[in-house]
Amino acid sequence: MEIIGQKFFNILVMRSFFQDFEDDDEGNIKSCKMHDIVHDFLQFLTQNECFTMEVKGGNNTKKPLGDKIQHLTLVLAPTGPLSCVLFSSCNMRTLATFDSKFNVVDSTLMSQLKHLRTLNLSGNCIEELPKEIGKLVHLRFIDLSYNDDLKRLPNAVCNLYNLQTLRLNWCRVLESLPQSMGKLINLKHLYVRGCFRLKYLPKGIGRLTNLRTLDRCPVGGGKDNDEAFKLGDLRNLDQLQGLLPIEIDGDLKLVAGEGEKALPLGNKQQLLHLRIEFVGWTQLFHWRKKI
Repeated sequence: MEIIGQKFFNILVMRSFFQDFEDDDEGNIKSCKMHDIVHDFLQFLTQNECFTMEVKGGNNTKKPLGDKIQHLTLVLAPTGPLSCVLFSSCNMRTLATFDSKFNVVDSTLMSQLKHLRTLNLSGNCIEELPKEIGKLVHLRFIDLSYNDDLKRLPNAVCNLYNLQTLRLNWCRVLESLPQSMGKLINLKHLYVRGCFRLKYLPKGIGRLTNLRTLDRCPVGGGKDNDEAFKLGDLRNLDQLQGLLPIEIDGDLKLVAGEGEKALPLGNKQQLLHLRIEFVGWTQLFHWRKKI
């Protein structure tokens, strides 16, 4: 499905449907814009379903939303709580924020938006999520990237068995992930790059056989117990694609034994690059599959 989607995207790029591209450090497109004429036309077509609200003065601004609104974007909201007083529709499928600074997410809001598929709260100042997020069982996509104050996720996140993408990039003080991550059986993409305090992953990730993206894989980290993800836990993750960066921190003799369990790499047909970094060492091992 992703490959077909990429082909469609490339076709639209060739036809100037998108413009103003920005690339990340690895050369991948991270953002773009629609052509103005196309954007205006799509706004006209979806005016009863999509809405963008500029929030002034926190949640004091109340603008009634129609019952048909399914995709809502909040813009330029200052520091304060994200609560249910902003919403009148319980049928929303998408909730996103842009250039906002919410620091608290109301638990009642999480309980209210039961049909939500996409939750994007990236770039805010959120310290923690309420456990009620575990009731949003239809969620497919969560983006909490660039929340510099987020230290951990509630265990209830592991109840989101339909979740396919979890983005936590550059949550700089994130210390751990829930131990029950193995319950997220449909998770395909896990992004934790830039989470410098995250020294190890929970062992349950080794059971996520649908996982295709793991953009940072710390092993060791001083955790010599059964709860920590080890190199050998990669053995069943045969759907991994693209680049797999592994960071090894600990006794290299123990890691070597675990490495034998992770083999053979040949079972991971879609894995193109393997980068192994020894934390505290200056050597870097890079493996590239021959096509």
